[in-house]
Amino acid sequence: MTDEPRTRLRTLSPSRLVDDVVSHLREYISENDLQDGARLPSERSLAGMLGTSRATVAQGLRILAVMGLVEIRHGSGIYVRRDPGSLFGTTFDLMIDLEPETVGQLADFRYWIEQSVLADGGLASVDVERLRTDFESLASSKSRLESWIEADADFHLTLVASTANEYLSSTFEMAHRKILSVTYADWIERGATPSWLRGERLRGQVDLHRRILEAVVNGDRSVLETALASHHLEILEHLARAVDLERSSLA
Repeated sequence: MTDEPRTRLRTLSPSRLVDDVVSHLREYISENDLQDGARLPSERSLAGMLGTSRATVAQGLRILAVMGLVEIRHGSGIYVRRDPGSLFGTTFDLMIDLEPETVGQLADFRYWIEQSVLADGGLASVDVERLRTDFESLASSKSRLESWIEADADFHLTLVASTANEYLSSTFEMAHRKILSVTYADWIERGATPSWLRGERLRGQVDLHRRILEAVVNGDRSVLETALASHHLEILEHLARAVDLERSSLA
């Protein structure tokens, strides 16, 4: 016989439903001490338990996936990801909520960490085999946006993990994921695939990560610096596009 959960999900009020879904699910995971890999109820079941639509639940789950708190596996289910470093994300959320225009500064901060770690002797310490695996996951997940986002985060975290400093790695990951939550806001809200992950631009994204991988494999610091700078410019472009979409939706 299974133990009854200490915290139960309750029906939501009509206002701010998506935020409520995210808040309730985070609380449910935390209060019931659900471990990494624990499977959550299906979207349909969650919608019934929370008294809202599947579309609203799906949007909330996409937010949690970008935050790195759940993993959405198509054809399998929704699984918990436990990461103590996610607490850093709360701080970034608050800062961006109060001053949305500073998200570009957060992107600069993210770039500074990645560049500094690899410039300061970290290049030789990168787990090359793990980075190859992350790249293969990225390249093979092109048609599944949830998988692409997760593989992209893993790829860049592997680069920074070479420092072996968990605080620095956690700070980088949460900054990276907060930027993803802004750049992929249209996907979170409507399930829309962004323009840079379609056709030739998608192939360009894969090639950009391939150049980073090859520079690490070859120990070529100059090529790596150029590839990381190009990647940073892409992030800034994606942020600008996301901000423009947000402004046009409010007009």
